[in-house]
Amino acid sequence: MSSAERKSSKVILWSTPRSLSTVLTKCLSFVLKSVIWFEPYNTYKWCKEQLEAEYRDKSVVFVQAKADALSTRYDAIPRGYKHSFLIRNPLKVLLSWRKAVYKIMKPDTALETFKLSTESQLPPGYFFKEMYDLYQYIKENYESNPIILDADDLLMNPGGVLKAYCNSMDIPYTDDLLHWDPSGDVIMTWKTRSILLKLQQLADFTFIDKAITSSEFLKPTKRPSREDLTEDDLQCIDFCMPYYEKMYEKRLIC
Repeated sequence: MSSAERKSSKVILWSTPRSLSTVLTKCLSFVLKSVIWFEPYNTYKWCKEQLEAEYRDKSVVFVQAKADALSTRYDAIPRGYKHSFLIRNPLKVLLSWRKAVYKIMKPDTALETFKLSTESQLPPGYFFKEMYDLYQYIKENYESNPIILDADDLLMNPGGVLKAYCNSMDIPYTDDLLHWDPSGDVIMTWKTRSILLKLQQLADFTFIDKAITSSEFLKPTKRPSREDLTEDDLQCIDFCMPYYEKMYEKRLIC
């Protein structure tokens, strides 16, 4: 088969919010002849049809999707994709989520009074159960060992982890992917569901503004101390931790 006839590598990255997924998506936007789908799940039938389409002139079709957006509609998982998961410690994910939602919903109140469990629009499984359940379903029905990346591993060793990930997913890798254009121009090429496209056109990126202007993988931030957290914070984090730890044990190690 000639290179011109070679089928696109089709890859899905499932994640929770606040886990570096947008930064990684921006990085991989600079793979030559790639097409990027950014959080496409809205109408499940439409999304499945779009993702299963052929992209004959593309080397890679990369989909970044939140596991909780799929919910339990596993019938909407597109055929022909290799699956991967991006995880991050719930201490970082949930506290970052709370802070981001707080800025939009109640910026005039004290952050410490903004309850993660009841005010921050978390799904029933606090993101992590939804992702773990999807991971189990993918293992049982699609591929026995889907690749798992830990966000802080990627930040600590971007060259090694990114290269290993790309090789595992049949994505062309070069060291040029470790640094990219800091402008947000490339996101205008992403395919997405209409509501997010409208947000892009309005340049309203409250949740992902830092990711959009990123240009490289930065060293991970220090993990928050449990002693500084409220009981409500700890309740949510401790609920999520077993799901995270089970997937962490299976992560890609370089």
